[in-house]
Amino acid sequence: MTVTSYPRIFLNWWASGLYQGLPTTLRQWFHIELPRLIIIPSDDSIEVMRFEAYWYQAGKKQQLGEFSATPESNYLDLLPKRWHKKKFIIELQLASCHVLSLEKSFPESIKENIVQSVGYQIDRITPFSADKVYYTAIPIEHNKKNKMIVAEILVSPKRYVDALLNRLHNTGIEPAQVQKISVQDSDERANLAPLTRQKGLENIKISKLPLYLLIFSLTAALIAPIAYKQRRVDQLDHAINDLRKDSAAQLAIRDKLFAAEEALSFLQEKRQSSPIALDVLEKISQKMPQDTWLESFELNGQTLEIRGESDQALTLIDILENAPEFSKVSFISPVALNKKTKKDKFHIKATVQVNKPNTIGGKQRG
Repeated sequence: MTVTSYPRIFLNWWASGLYQGLPTTLRQWFHIELPRLIIIPSDDSIEVMRFEAYWYQAGKKQQLGEFSATPESNYLDLLPKRWHKKKFIIELQLASCHVLSLEKSFPESIKENIVQSVGYQIDRITPFSADKVYYTAIPIEHNKKNKMIVAEILVSPKRYVDALLNRLHNTGIEPAQVQKISVQDSDERANLAPLTRQKGLENIKISKLPLYLLIFSLTAALIAPIAYKQRRVDQLDHAINDLRKDSAAQLAIRDKLFAAEEALSFLQEKRQSSPIALDVLEKISQKMPQDTWLESFELNGQTLEIRGESDQALTLIDILENAPEFSKVSFISPVALNKKTKKDKFHIKATVQVNKPNTIGGKQRG
């Protein structure tokens, strides 16, 4: 045994254990169906010397031809040279006339070991003893309510099968190489070969997919963190570039905001230091007599000029002087009588008092 064979033995052991631990529904993903060389006797006699050969692979059956069971023949001559080094199963297919088929019920508890169970009682089920036949049992029906299974039992005399195997031995096929003994027109699962040969058959049917999965998982575990970090670096670089592009616009917006804030402060100061026309008009309306109305109202800074007509024009000076909101009240022009309305026309000038920011005569605007 060479040093390089140890890793292969370990991987085969690991793959086999993983396969056996999988649920039945998942095993098909890890199961390799090896090609089969199917050998069928050309006639039903026990002295048969000629056989037909078929190659079965991936669900397709290809006829290879006939060969004679003589020392001059070699079964490998039937196969193309490219198949000689491939692993394949040698299957001997028996005619149904040489096989006894019967059905029998068993407890479901023996389902996994039904072939061994049948072997213990083969002499009671059939006219043969276990050492005189090749046999198998296949579950074909399961009654879960009664916890029983129905199995098809297939039995073929060892004398007939061994005679076929001895003839095949002349062509280079050892009996131990025949890993499957099937029956024509029977269940594909049927295999009358001894269980020891079938165990060998199962051992070479394990796929290399678990090994590939292990390699893929290790590779992904190494690459994934690196790829994630690179992706994060790219995202950060992209974000930094976006910030750099937006920084000039943000600074311009900030300058505009500062300018707008300064302008707003200037307007607020002006508003607080100047009287508000509506407030002044409200005060005049409150002070003026009922028989007086205004024709014009002009407020320029703190200087107020009003024009209008009144029955008591001469008293307006005193009324406005006595109001704390006004001072320096005087007529700009002499009072004149309006002949149509019989009222005195007046033109008065006054100064509006601003005691506090944004207040008129001590009253603050909300």
